[in-house]
Amino acid sequence: MRVLARLNGDGCDWQCRLGDGDPPPAPEPDVTAYAASGTPIEVAGAVPRSVAWERLPLTWNGSEFATVFHEAGDDGHTCRIRFRRFRTTGTAVPPDWTCGVAESGPGTELVWTGSGYGLFYVARDWGIFYLRLDPDGKPAGDPVLVEPDPTCLMPAADRSGDGFILGWFSSMGGGTCGDWGLPASSSRVRFVGPGGETSGAPVVIEAFAGGPPEVATGDAGFGVLAYVNNSPELPSCASRFIYLGPDLSVRNQSGVLSDSPGGDVKWVDGRYAVAWGHCDTSAGGDSEACVAWFDETGEMIAPPVCNLVTPAMGTYPVRIAAGDRGLALVSYRESESHLDESEFVFLRTDLRGVAIGSPAVLPTGADTPVGGAYNMVWADTGFGLVHGVGWASPTMELQFFTATD
Repeated sequence: MRVLARLNGDGCDWQCRLGDGDPPPAPEPDVTAYAASGTPIEVAGAVPRSVAWERLPLTWNGSEFATVFHEAGDDGHTCRIRFRRFRTTGTAVPPDWTCGVAESGPGTELVWTGSGYGLFYVARDWGIFYLRLDPDGKPAGDPVLVEPDPTCLMPAADRSGDGFILGWFSSMGGGTCGDWGLPASSSRVRFVGPGGETSGAPVVIEAFAGGPPEVATGDAGFGVLAYVNNSPELPSCASRFIYLGPDLSVRNQSGVLSDSPGGDVKWVDGRYAVAWGHCDTSAGGDSEACVAWFDETGEMIAPPVCNLVTPAMGTYPVRIAAGDRGLALVSYRESESHLDESEFVFLRTDLRGVAIGSPAVLPTGADTPVGGAYNMVWADTGFGLVHGVGWASPTMELQFFTATD
């Protein structure tokens, strides 16, 4: 049977009433299928971390993709952060820009503001820095330490007014989410002004967190997809959606969506679209990519829809993007050896999350398997995906998905 979750089919329906609920609907007939187009473009020189649940930021400014990533300095020891832009063809848009940091920590985030970019990055032993960039990606000021906490990991941000909402994971532990159930481990959020201004203490939204949160700005507050770790004595790896009011107070919680390693949340047409991975033990451990919608006050609107992705040995966060009347999901599949069969799986769905066609394993331009860390955005005429390739010496690739005939 399924683990206890906000899903139909585990003896209770999605509203926690006895019964299995209704079966998933048929897919919408007018939603266009999408497929990978062309050869994946290798991002030369990029060295993303090989942690599967870490994001590689990817934004779309209306005409170009942009990303940032950590890389080794010329001496092989120092660290720096590189900013890079691409057209939908994968062609790089010069110039690149680099920023030296004392020692990089896990996590970068990049947000398009409409007139430039907001860059957040972790510097080990310091905390989270913010750097304002102009439309070409050049620094428009000096880095500002917006969260002086050396335990910070994995910043996630979205626009909020003329500034940002910033979320992160604060941990004294390490390893997988089941190992992070220490009292000091928590998910936190705060506001950051356009110049890096902050005030007051951060807001703790999960006192026993299992990993980094994802954040999205709505019309009347904020949505957070958070890892749940019940206690240090009973570590778990589950996800739940949390609605925060305009003052970042916790107003509504979904309950545990399912026992899974997090996912993604986006604000789409007046609603929060949430995606996560789920392992259905009733089907022998097969992995599913799930979608649920929440209204502006954090109420689940309809039953979550889960689609079989692959019989995976391990699953990691599902990334979601919306465009052309539907959604796109990408999930990472890890083999038992972590090396020889790791891959990404792309799935096109309608807006409810019902699959359009079968999942597709993504080709890569490199000879080595994928190495985790990824993100996806809608780019007017298709979906852009950035992801890592390889484990021992990871590089980075950009792929583009266009509509099929």
